[in-house]
Amino acid sequence: MTKPRILVAILVYNTASKIDRLCAGIRTFLEAQHADAAHEICVTVFDDASRDDSANILRNTLQGLCPLETPDINRGYGGLVKHVFEQARLQQYDYLCIFPGDLQRSFDDVPRLITLCTEKDLDVVAGSKDPSRMRGTMPLNRKYGNILLKYLTRLWGETITDPLAGFKCYKVFPCYKIVWLCQSRFGFDLDFSFWSTYLRLKKGEVPCTVSYEDHTSAIRSTTWQGFRFVMRSLLLACILKPALRCLQYTTTKR
Repeated sequence: MTKPRILVAILVYNTASKIDRLCAGIRTFLEAQHADAAHEICVTVFDDASRDDSANILRNTLQGLCPLETPDINRGYGGLVKHVFEQARLQQYDYLCIFPGDLQRSFDDVPRLITLCTEKDLDVVAGSKDPSRMRGTMPLNRKYGNILLKYLTRLWGETITDPLAGFKCYKVFPCYKIVWLCQSRFGFDLDFSFWSTYLRLKKGEVPCTVSYEDHTSAIRSTTWQGFRFVMRSLLLACILKPALRCLQYTTTKR
């Protein structure tokens, strides 16, 4: 039986102070994967044209440990995910695992997402934030914003408890077309939640460790971004979803 090919894409943006720890985590992860006979795993780091010295530090620290891609333009979070999906498709990977390079997540949870996604034949598995495994304190605006968005996404039938988690494992083929319907900025995961639910993709989630001990965010104003997420959620649930149902009904009648 052919082993599934999995690309673990580590997304980096303005995390120069964390590169040493990130590379140490990659090295430990790769060493552990040598014993994995069930999957063929490749790790690649994607730097989204960081404004700090992240790219140079990565070149000096990785030293051939894994491939590094450093584009000249900043694509934005969603744009970078789309680019990674394109690379996964072109290189004929079966699964894609997105790992945030800000070290809020643990490499120990990557195999858990991959195993659930491959063994249960799911289309997407989210690494949800487990409160019992949280290190540090989540900022209050993010805490209550996440709670609100969790219930807003229920309006279109989302079942995952942490739909905005960027830490996910995707099956490339069914998810590839959906990602191009999503925003190229931080609203990507919200849009993906809507379209993957509407198109009835098979989903799962794994409670994962999350660290806020040295929390940083690439979002300049998380409160303003949270407000935009809420408004977009209402737009998707109250306007786009009924419009799609009406279109589907009209097409069926014809």
